[in-house]
Amino acid sequence: LGIELEMQVVNPPGYDLSQDSSRLIDTVKPQLTAGEVKHDITESMLEMATGVCRNIDQADAELSAMQQIIMRVAAEHHLAICGGGTHPFQKWQRQEVCDDERYRRNLENFGYLIQQATVFGQHVHIGCANGDDAIYLLHGLSRFVPHFIALSAASPYKQTSDTRFACARL
Repeated sequence: LGIELEMQVVNPPGYDLSQDSSRLIDTVKPQLTAGEVKHDITESMLEMATGVCRNIDQADAELSAMQQIIMRVAAEHHLAICGGGTHPFQKWQRQEVCDDERYRRNLENFGYLIQQATVFGQHVHIGCANGDDAIYLLHGLSRFVPHFIALSAASPYKQTSDTRFACARL
């Protein structure tokens, strides 16, 4: 399995989204012994990703080690890291797409929709030996979709507005 966690890079004390993830990533990368820290769409996003892990304990150990390094480096750069969902008062117009060919191409193709995709989530990837195993797992997990939706209830605000939903994005 593998886990990706998209984090907000913010500027204390006001905690608006920062546009400094490149500087943070460049400092963190050489210090990692496992996993990967990278961009995800905008300069206010930092993605932590484990390698391919044999079990949840290995994934937890990788994420914990990355987190300690990221938090220390963020503090050294006078930045802070926040969790997922949507940022409560960020403006999409201020988001800078990171200097990455894939994201530049997406910006060219989709315009402002890419900048509006400044959302922070978690992805869990589960490897299967074959297609039949993948379908079996999909059917087994499908009854938990309402639980997964409930877990995503972390973003009631969008562009400074209370959406009156528990989640502005699934």
